[in-house]
Amino acid sequence: MFEPGQRVVCIDDSGFPTYLLGVVYEAFPVKGKTYVVRDIVPASESLKVFFDKKGKVDANTCAVLLQGIRNKPNKHGVESGYKPQRFRELEEDTQEEHVTVEKFDAVPATIDT
Repeated sequence: MFEPGQRVVCIDDSGFPTYLLGVVYEAFPVKGKTYVVRDIVPASESLKVFFDKKGKVDANTCAVLLQGIRNKPNKHGVESGYKPQRFRELEEDTQEEHVTVEKFDAVPATIDT
């Protein structure tokens, strides 16, 4: 699962309810675009996504809020988010840059006189 501040990339921008654009959603994520997770919140019942039988929040019962996109709150003051399945963790190159320094044996300089 994602954490606030984590960079993610949208992998699925299909099937958004376009009739809700400007009503509930200010914008929809775009496939291939990188976002930063602002928060993870319980999903709205209006999305027909519910808590599992144990009451735990998992990828099917939460919504991702993104930096740069602020959706309108519903009548209870809760902002609608996006299904976590629409995103994957951004695989950043975490390899450190290594500089190879070749070691040469010092050869005394000879001076012909």
